[in-house]
Amino acid sequence: MWYTLKDFHLKIIEQGISFIRRASQIFHVLLSSLFNHLIGWTQSKKMGPPGMLTEEEDATIYEWILVMGDCSLSISLNQLKLRVAEMN
Repeated sequence: MWYTLKDFHLKIIEQGISFIRRASQIFHVLLSSLFNHLIGWTQSKKMGPPGMLTEEEDATIYEWILVMGDCSLSISLNQLKLRVAEMN
């Protein structure tokens, strides 16, 4: 059974678990991950380079993919790259 981080906090309080190590063992989470989250060292920003498309361009590509899927047409990676290149 997998728990959300909110569940971790509630379970820790409910069960009276006073040590982070014990909580990490119970919930099968790395000790460092749980510790980092509890003290606020989690990453709140996205990993990787920033996106190249605007939200409007992204929505256009998304709609195109849905239309192609509705027509039972597959899209290759090359087709997708060409479609994005046409937008710029």
